[in-house]
Amino acid sequence: MLLSLSLVPAHSQTPEQSPETLEKRVDALEKRLNALESIPAIAMSLKIAGQAQPSANIPAPTEQKNAPLEVVDWSYSFRNAQYDFEKSHLISYTLKNRTDKAIKLVQGSIVFRDLLGEKILQVRLLPDVLYPPNGSKDAKGAWKVNVFDTEQERMQTARHEDIKPELIVEKAVFEDNSIWKAEGQ
Repeated sequence: MLLSLSLVPAHSQTPEQSPETLEKRVDALEKRLNALESIPAIAMSLKIAGQAQPSANIPAPTEQKNAPLEVVDWSYSFRNAQYDFEKSHLISYTLKNRTDKAIKLVQGSIVFRDLLGEKILQVRLLPDVLYPPNGSKDAKGAWKVNVFDTEQERMQTARHEDIKPELIVEKAVFEDNSIWKAEGQ
């Protein structure tokens, strides 16, 4: 409401205006602002502007030392298409189970970062992959390109050795239905 009050010029309030009149004007301004923000094109622009803020102040997450899985290999290719909404990141990854029990369900993601630690792309793990005890398993999938996230374009141009995958495991379900959860989950 304070922001809305700053939109009313100071000279427009005359001694005859009551706080009630001012409140009505503020309410009217808020309604007009909400109406503008509900227009899809404006809402999308506001969302993009919010995503375009630099991520320099966001610290890179620390590595999960006790996670039951680790990335041992990965590869990337790009599937171009006529329309932006059809473009995809094709990613294959190999995860190694570091436990003595098979993992049958996993919730987490892989964050691909450059050598400075800046996030380029984050993809959700394929959940229903069976990882054998102390063994590795390959998985591959296609993730849609977010055309509004310009950092994702770097996946196509950066050298493979200059991109580091960071595995974030939130939860894992073992073959005996016991559940591993990351700290803070």
